[in-house]
Amino acid sequence: MRMLLTALVAMLLMGCTSAGGYGSNSRYVVDWEKVDRIESAARAQGVEVVWVQVPMKRVEKSEPSQDEDNGAQ
Repeated sequence: MRMLLTALVAMLLMGCTSAGGYGSNSRYVVDWEKVDRIESAARAQGVEVVWVQVPMKRVEKSEPSQDEDNGAQ
């Protein structure tokens, strides 16, 4: 009985993991507009911004990106 229950649980878990990959129609890119707004406001106050994690935004994959490698402006 215990073996049957273990096999059933294993089959259920395998079914969940093989149900297909997660597909998304979007991706994340650097939100350069927000970066510019924040850095401009900081410069006006005499403050230097050091980014630990730059702002990101979600865009549709079919939408052309501002720069393909998601690097510097």
